Amino acid sequence: GRLTGIAVTDPACAEALLGCLGREVDPESGSVELDGVPLTRLAPAELRAAVLVAAHDAALFEGSLAANVMPAQGT
Repeated sequence: GRLTGIAVTDPACAEALLGCLGREVDPESGSVELDGVPLTRLAPAELRAAVLVAAHDAALFEGSLAANVMPAQGT
């Protein structure tokens, strides 16, 4: 298997894509395919066995990773 991450900057586009990948909604035009097969032709259980749909709300921080994981000095 292979994991593929998709980053979308527009929250509305991300929501629409997640809806299509999870078969909560079908695309208004065109198709979303898995190995050349439109998702609309796959049974929900078959699709869920092949595609993991998970929204991710990233917690961003300032500074370097090291500065954010090191214990505070003198506080």
